[in-house]
Amino acid sequence: MARLVRELRKLTGLTQEKFAAKLGVTFPTINRWENDRAEIEANDWSLTPGRYVGVAPEEEDEDFDFEEALRDIHVELEDLNAEAVQLAAGQKILRLFEETVSPLHQQMELLKRQNTSLAIARDLLLPKLMNGEVAV
Repeated sequence: MARLVRELRKLTGLTQEKFAAKLGVTFPTINRWENDRAEIEANDWSLTPGRYVGVAPEEEDEDFDFEEALRDIHVELEDLNAEAVQLAAGQKILRLFEETVSPLHQQMELLKRQNTSLAIARDLLLPKLMNGEVAV
């Protein structure tokens, strides 16, 4: 209906105020018709608190306890906040990081020492090999 009223008014080239006067209705009535507010007002499309926060079904449930649902959500948020504080403080993350990285760091240090030892051995043996002092 809204589209039809709007198109009819635009075909006549009238403003909402002038169109309302021609039809003998008020400007807010035309505005309401063009924006489907009449249909919205005729139906219960209101948001209940439960629908608003997404914890209630579309239909009204007489047994639904909104306050209990909010308490449950609050408890879940408190748990998440406590975990976030612990993580932000770095206790858990730091411990997990160290547990993961420490063996890698130790292996890296061992490989550095082995690399240094091998480089020293190479530097000692290569000239002797080149002079024929050491046979392979």
